[in-house]
Amino acid sequence: GGGCIWAGTAGSSIADTNQQNSIKAVNSDFINCSTSGDGGAILASNELGDAQFQGVSVALSGVAIRGCTAGQDGGAVKASGKLVSVSAANSTMCSCLAGNMGGAMAAAGGASLALLSSTLANNVASGAGGGALALSDVQLFDFATSFVNNSAPSGGGGNLIWFGQVEP
Repeated sequence: GGGCIWAGTAGSSIADTNQQNSIKAVNSDFINCSTSGDGGAILASNELGDAQFQGVSVALSGVAIRGCTAGQDGGAVKASGKLVSVSAANSTMCSCLAGNMGGAMAAAGGASLALLSSTLANNVASGAGGGALALSDVQLFDFATSFVNNSAPSGGGGNLIWFGQVEP
């Protein structure tokens, strides 16, 4: 996964439990990235789950992600696992395609997602749904984000499909 960037933790019994893996992209373009797995441009994943205290943080500011493709979930970005956070401020995700869910973004497993003054446009989820976003057990913060012309022709939620529940 992660057609351009994979930010994550990998399982090890001797891993540094205080490690925080962080990536910050500012005024950058990700164009026509692809993967047969998750996250056409970016995959942020905490494979250690609850057993460890490592985190993964991806911060996008002024970033354009265009024409990216994921064979599975998250045409542009996939975030998965507790202690995983992805934020996008003043960023654009457009014309991305996911083979399953989340044409622009997919998040699951307790991850947190923040969208601030961003645009998600013309994205497609070909499978289960969520043309722009597919969320499962995720915390979402959204402020002044535009969702334009996203679609899920075979599933539900042209803009958003949300599964599960996250406790406050």
